[in-house]
Amino acid sequence: MGLTLPCLWVGWQLDDHWHRMMFQGWPGFPGLYRSFWDQFTFGDGDPSRTQRFLDYGFFPWWHELESCTQPWRVFSTFTHWLDFRLWPASPFLMHVHSLLWFGAMVGAGTVLYRRIHGATWVAGLAALIFAVDDAHGWAVGWLANRNALTSALFGILTLIAHDRWRKDRSAWGALLAPVWFVLALLSAEAALAVAAYLLAYAVFIEKSESTGTHGTVIVQRVRALATLIPYAVVAVVWQFFYKLLGFGAWGLALYVDPGREPLRFLEAIIDRAPYLLLGQWAFPPSDIYVWLSLDSGRWMWVAAVLALGLLTLFIAPRLRRDRVSGFWCFGMLASVIPICSTLPQDRLLFFVGLGASPLIARYVQRVLEGTREAPAWRRLSIATVALLLVIHVPMAAISLPIRAYSPTIMQQVTDCIETASLGPEVREQTVVLVNAPSHFYAMYLPVLRTLSGEPCPKRVRSLGPNPESFAFESVPMRIRRTDAHTLVIRPEGGYEARPVLRDAAKPMRLGDAIRVEGMTATITDMTVRGNPAAVAFTFDVPLDDPSLCWLQWKDNTLIPFSPPAVGSEATL
Repeated sequence: MGLTLPCLWVGWQLDDHWHRMMFQGWPGFPGLYRSFWDQFTFGDGDPSRTQRFLDYGFFPWWHELESCTQPWRVFSTFTHWLDFRLWPASPFLMHVHSLLWFGAMVGAGTVLYRRIHGATWVAGLAALIFAVDDAHGWAVGWLANRNALTSALFGILTLIAHDRWRKDRSAWGALLAPVWFVLALLSAEAALAVAAYLLAYAVFIEKSESTGTHGTVIVQRVRALATLIPYAVVAVVWQFFYKLLGFGAWGLALYVDPGREPLRFLEAIIDRAPYLLLGQWAFPPSDIYVWLSLDSGRWMWVAAVLALGLLTLFIAPRLRRDRVSGFWCFGMLASVIPICSTLPQDRLLFFVGLGASPLIARYVQRVLEGTREAPAWRRLSIATVALLLVIHVPMAAISLPIRAYSPTIMQQVTDCIETASLGPEVREQTVVLVNAPSHFYAMYLPVLRTLSGEPCPKRVRSLGPNPESFAFESVPMRIRRTDAHTLVIRPEGGYEARPVLRDAAKPMRLGDAIRVEGMTATITDMTVRGNPAAVAFTFDVPLDDPSLCWLQWKDNTLIPFSPPAVGSEATL
């Protein structure tokens, strides 16, 4: 907790402002949200509602209409509701709240390691590695990501209670474990990873060996698997209501619904799992996935597979006959599967790290104990141990406070928006951002101005490539005015080759015309890669009409922009 103290000064960042608007009922934007409990909803599958988001300008013009981003996070939302009821004007106290959840989660992880490994230095080393894991930093520092902390805490408490039930025959353990599992699932969908560890427990930890007949062994193993029935019931009931109430995520490349698109989900696992596992065990962080081009991404995938294969070559022989290591390894690998449904990010790695930390500690123990091996192989093993310890203890401890404070990188968007000089007349205007580095600038301009009590635009339009990754530099572009109403924009490299806010099965094509209130975007040219090279933006009114307020991005400021004359071209 001490290492993550810098998070206390992160303040509100991006989605946190969205949640602040939720608590105020979205003043000035009717029809978007019904209640604060829709806090994590960015679309419910209703095309007419999604169209309202596009018309206001909160979503980019290419956003898929028939999409849903509506997770069921009742408990996490409740923690934010408490924040806004108790200290609505203090992000500092909200971060203290998150920090307490983080401390509780690390404490629970420590208890779990002690129960599984006993009061040994191996359990202590596993707890240390888990505690200082810098992959946790972003989730601790970003208020909107608190759901990762609560789901991890309740998931670990589920495993502790289950272990008490099975080892100590504790009735309280048997009762509390399913309750903790319910709270974990109601915190975040990532808690499905708990099922992986429960299954691993039944397979590797339960006493399935027997000196009796083969039939006796089978009976004991069936009994071990039968201990999973309460959790299976919880998961089935949760999934039933999840679907019945319309929760889920589909229709966007950003998320893959395994039930709706099993083949695409399998492709996502193959594509994303190596990044996630490499981000947990070594470097670079898995977040690099969204920054890479298609070509460099393929090379990085190959490098990740080779690096993981090399690690396996060194570690697997030491741990292959160890049932406890089998438990952690199975849980770690299986917990990667659910988080492959979205883009790789280290902030998703809580349950993966829960298994990786004791595996590293167990490997260190086996190498230190092993002496009967070739000198060359032992030197390589010791070098691997040294590398893993350096990465996961001192380097992680140094990186953790940095990454806990790193959500402040998003402050650049806020700082830029605040430079816009807009008068009271903007209430009846459409603000047009010609070359903003990403769509977040358009998405949060009305939010921030509403929260600060400044005049808010009627709607916002963003015409640039608007990558969904955090981009803070504008892409060079050529802007040509073809008539009184139309600008044709040709960005360097074209528009997004793989836009995450569209269904991958519905790519943009030449001639597509997308209508939002007051404007039509028509794709007029394509690149050789198949992404839009140029888009014509035709407004309902002439570009010089006073109802349009033109702004351009320059050196992280928003300054006035004048559309070129008909037939002329400008370069930004």
